[in-house]
Amino acid sequence: MPHDSGRVRGNLQRPKRYHRGLRRVFYLATLSAIKVQDGPSRQRDLRKRNEGRFTPKHSSR
Repeated sequence: MPHDSGRVRGNLQRPKRYHRGLRRVFYLATLSAIKVQDGPSRQRDLRKRNEGRFTPKHSSR
């Protein structure tokens, strides 16, 4: 049973520090940029992986 009150449900622990839609747009843009074969984002990603500095935690930076 949800602990929310009123008619709106599922918003009890919604983060307020960022805009969900905007974060999703940036995430999808990053994924699309990395998928381009000769793009600068993919080259940087591969360079960081080879240096051993690439971790999933830092993938969106």
